[in-house]
Amino acid sequence: MIESAPPPRLTVALSNVLEQLCRWQRAADLSRGHVLDPDAAPASRAADMYLFATALRQVLRFAELARSTAPRSARPAIKQALTVFKATSPGAVEVRDIIDHYDDYLRGAGNTRARRRETYQGGWVVPNRPSFMWTEDRDASYRLYVSPVPGPVIWLDVIRDSAAAQTLTAAIVAATRD
Repeated sequence: MIESAPPPRLTVALSNVLEQLCRWQRAADLSRGHVLDPDAAPASRAADMYLFATALRQVLRFAELARSTAPRSARPAIKQALTVFKATSPGAVEVRDIIDHYDDYLRGAGNTRARRRETYQGGWVVPNRPSFMWTEDRDASYRLYVSPVPGPVIWLDVIRDSAAAQTLTAAIVAATRD
């Protein structure tokens, strides 16, 4: 967990960006803890997974902003960290977009971007599901699946994606302190 304040030599803009990055990372960490709480009710775990998706997207948003506000010398390391994060967590943007704009997707007006996707149960949409968002315990983790209709299933895994976000945040903080 990254909670320390940025050093005083940073610009005000970058300092603010790093502060927000660390706060959203903390929000993702807290949501992860709630999602993985074995005593939590299933509906609470699912709701916390939605909050995790939002926090994860914000981590990425502030990481991208850090790249543009960081000193030029830090930008290659930040760019590399972003590349690794996006490869590890390919659904971070789209899952949050679908959650946030669910009403549009229900009307068939959603605008998800096509990228590398995983399928669920070998198909596009799970049969007999009333919606295209669902959660499940899987492989000692917890996943949130979304599927724009028509479209492939996109998912977040709370353990995989929270670890990727922690790595991204730590890399950016380290790059901007060097």
